[in-house]
Amino acid sequence: MKKAFNTNEYARIRDEAKKHFLAKKTGEQDLFTDQSKLYKPIIQSTKELEKSLVSGQHELIEQIVPALRTRNLPQLEFDRAQSSPIPMHAVKTINLDGELLNETHRENLQDMSLELPSEAYAMNIIEHALKKINNE
Repeated sequence: MKKAFNTNEYARIRDEAKKHFLAKKTGEQDLFTDQSKLYKPIIQSTKELEKSLVSGQHELIEQIVPALRTRNLPQLEFDRAQSSPIPMHAVKTINLDGELLNETHRENLQDMSLELPSEAYAMNIIEHALKKINNE
């Protein structure tokens, strides 16, 4: 025998399912709202602390920088590779076309259509120049 379809039972189950999924969906939103209310004082105090720290840093920098400028501090040059200050007396200048490169060497480089070492270094073609020298 076939069971008769009960529309009242179907409507009741459908309504319960809707309520269940709606409660699940809005329950997470309610949880988020409750948490934001709960943590609001902590978030606010953290933001205020951050603002006071930043303003304190600006005040400190404004006080220190003029004082540092008035002192006779050794000149510092920044090495870009290390991003750390290097005293000027520690920086050495190397002449790549210096004493070891005499007129004959210069002529040989010109005959091979190669740049001077300083020019090759400036154009960042050192590897290319060395390969060409080895091939010649």
